[in-house]
Amino acid sequence: MIGARRIAGTALVLGLVGLGGAAVWRQLSGPTATPVRTAYATARASAGTMVADVFGTASLQPAAQAAITSPASGVLQTVTASEGATVTRGALLARLADPALALRVTRDGLAVQAALRALAQAEGVASSQALASTAARQVALRAPLSGQASGTPPVAGTSVQRGQTLFQIVDPRTLVVQTGLIPYIGGQVRVGDLVRARFHQFAGGVSGRVIAVSHTLGASASGSYGVYATTIELTNPLLLAPGDRCHLSVQVGPSRWLTVPQVATIAGYRRVARVRAPVAGRLLSVSVLPSAAVKTGQVLAVIGGASFRGNIASAAAALRQAEATQRQDAATLSQLTVRSPLTGVVGRVLVHSGQTVASGAAITDVFDSQDMKLTLQVSELQIGQVHIGQPVEITSPGVPGKTFLGRVVAIGTVGHSSTGLATFAVRIVVAHTGLLKPGMTADARIVLATAKHAVMVPIAAVLTHGSHAGVEVLRNGVPQLVAVHLGLVNSRDAQVLSGIRAGATVVTGVVGGASRHAAAKAPQSNGQGHGGGGSGNGKKARG
Repeated sequence: MIGARRIAGTALVLGLVGLGGAAVWRQLSGPTATPVRTAYATARASAGTMVADVFGTASLQPAAQAAITSPASGVLQTVTASEGATVTRGALLARLADPALALRVTRDGLAVQAALRALAQAEGVASSQALASTAARQVALRAPLSGQASGTPPVAGTSVQRGQTLFQIVDPRTLVVQTGLIPYIGGQVRVGDLVRARFHQFAGGVSGRVIAVSHTLGASASGSYGVYATTIELTNPLLLAPGDRCHLSVQVGPSRWLTVPQVATIAGYRRVARVRAPVAGRLLSVSVLPSAAVKTGQVLAVIGGASFRGNIASAAAALRQAEATQRQDAATLSQLTVRSPLTGVVGRVLVHSGQTVASGAAITDVFDSQDMKLTLQVSELQIGQVHIGQPVEITSPGVPGKTFLGRVVAIGTVGHSSTGLATFAVRIVVAHTGLLKPGMTADARIVLATAKHAVMVPIAAVLTHGSHAGVEVLRNGVPQLVAVHLGLVNSRDAQVLSGIRAGATVVTGVVGGASRHAAAKAPQSNGQGHGGGGSGNGKKARG
């Protein structure tokens, strides 16, 4: 058979086209040589289940793996990662030290708080309410107590400064008298003692009570003798005012009253409140008249204006800038903390505490120890029969006697060729097993097709010439070439659809001497399809 060759590899068979007939084969084979004494290697065609598969060997790798690198340059303050340790996602692996940045972040926080207080002051509200201030941009001044407006109120349209006193509200119902008691009297007076005051403006007296007595002698008004400074609260019948003079008597026993020899003067009102401008701006309105009576919570005036709004806008801008600086520095500081991006096992740790590292320097890696992956290279003649989710049998010499079930999870879309036949990367994942380890060698087998009751011959028995195939059947010690139609092919056997039957003795090689079909028996192929890289057989021959 001139130009024909015996198949020793899978890829050489997968593209076969069925024979056109025995006559075509005889024309291609040409005249035979004179037989000589030859010894043949033979095998019998068998019947059984034919399995076409892809078989390959590859190294196991973690299905999920993350390389951990330094996010910045600096000194490693701590390295908590240790080889072989199990970590959860977000677990601390290392931290870089940057004391200056940490101090700056602390100062940023203080700056934000100061800016917030400044905004609250500009708006005239508490710090807790500064960010929720309304867009009205005006502040109402209210009476802090019920009483009487004292003095001359300001005029609407006047510019005011923050902290400027605008109103004074007094409660005229209670007066305060400050006097000095001589030791004879002061030594007997206690806080809470009843007091009676007599005024020349009207008959009768005004009652009161001692609210403070000094325990230390002080100089009298003339400085000629010592007295105990005493403060007395009097009830005002709304006929008295500060500056009025009176005579006092103090009850120091159940029925004993002591008369204070000197005349006392009303110092002022007991309850006085000064209403100050909480913000700088302009008085938009004033709603209280001189000496008018007011009630607690009553609006006295409203402050607003362009300058007031400008102060708020400026303070708000300063707050936003302080917050932006804080966020930026905090984000930079957070980058100095290296955390695990996934749950898994820590690999080899390449650094140690106190070491200076550059940005991007390798620290360690974390991998998922439960899921393993491997990649097979599958021939272009078989890739069409491989699909996502296809089961894969996995074995490893590292775990003898055990078969693991994997699945195809990805198939390459672009083939790569180094020998003229393109191959495609097929990624396989073996899930939820702790027995397989990264770096182990694994054998993977993908079953592509199955044929029952198939007639099979060893792949070495098949001869090809162009698109035709045949086998040599040994009859009476003489090989006779028979055209066959092939079906499924794997790395060991070929399915014969027609041409021979089970039990036929076929020639698989020459042991000695020269075959009468020596011209048809080419050298062994390159072994493509016998494992290694997943280039096994499995495509059914056409024809």
